[in-house]
Amino acid sequence: MNFQEIKNVEDRYQVETYAKMNISVERGSGAWVWTSEGDKYLDLYGGHAVCATGHSHPHVVEAIREQAGKVLFYSNLVYSEIRAKAAEKLVSVAPGSLSEAFFCNSGTEANENAMRMARMATGREKGDHVYWWFSWSNCGFHFRNVFGQVSRDR
Repeated sequence: MNFQEIKNVEDRYQVETYAKMNISVERGSGAWVWTSEGDKYLDLYGGHAVCATGHSHPHVVEAIREQAGKVLFYSNLVYSEIRAKAAEKLVSVAPGSLSEAFFCNSGTEANENAMRMARMATGREKGDHVYWWFSWSNCGFHFRNVFGQVSRDR
């Protein structure tokens, strides 16, 4: 598909959440991306900070390929060797007071659980008015959820 075809299909079938740039990224390598029209750009964005290793890094590609050949994903409701090793590695490089890891799959889930953990650490109950929520109200991206909306509406 060329850019205009891609744009037309996305605009027709995807909910608009952002004002988009008029390019379609087709592939990437390291810090570079190429558009559907063949233009090359230095990627200083990194996709919401999830591409810190660059695009198509051979070690990342191989690790994903190897894991996808076993099991792509399974919930925290069961034990997982790869998750156990990842948690152990994270804790081994974390500051001494951090002795456990928490895995989640989105910034929304991370923020919601950070607030739950803060309530646990402070002993506050769920219904308590926690005024520090207001300091988060202009954070934008991670507050496109019900929990964030509730905190802004208080």
